[in-house]
Amino acid sequence: MNERIGELLVKENLLSSEQLLKAREEAASHGKRLGAQITALGFMDENELTEFVATQYGVPSINLEDFSIEPEVLALIPEDVAIKHNVVPVNRAGSTLILATPDPANIIALDDIKFLTGYNLQAVVASEEAIARPIETYYHQADAPDDRLAGLAHPAIALAPDHNEA
Repeated sequence: MNERIGELLVKENLLSSEQLLKAREEAASHGKRLGAQITALGFMDENELTEFVATQYGVPSINLEDFSIEPEVLALIPEDVAIKHNVVPVNRAGSTLILATPDPANIIALDDIKFLTGYNLQAVVASEEAIARPIETYYHQADAPDDRLAGLAHPAIALAPDHNEA
């Protein structure tokens, strides 16, 4: 979430100036993003903040708990990139990748992912906490060894010697 949204929350009387200042300070000292700190401090509900951001940018919001993300879609964005930009791919429709983000105005993140994937992006808004959950669940599930491949790295299987060596 960018600073502009913080100021708009104050302007709309959804957050006091003091609350915004405290959230900024705590976010900086704990290495968290502003939106996550606002909800962690209990100043706003996660869904309320998500809806506000979605409305401000004219972008739909999404409840990630309602979605099952396909492994092929998830594979389009490496875990480190998803964590760095705090995004998660949700679905793919033709040449468009639907991407959940807490900040649809983060052009750097969107450009990076568009370049990386080659897809057009359609941003949908989800809270930082809501995005963290599927990153933890799906990427770590994807890291689990696949039982079908377990035999391929079996130590008893040796490669034949290369007879072309002199």
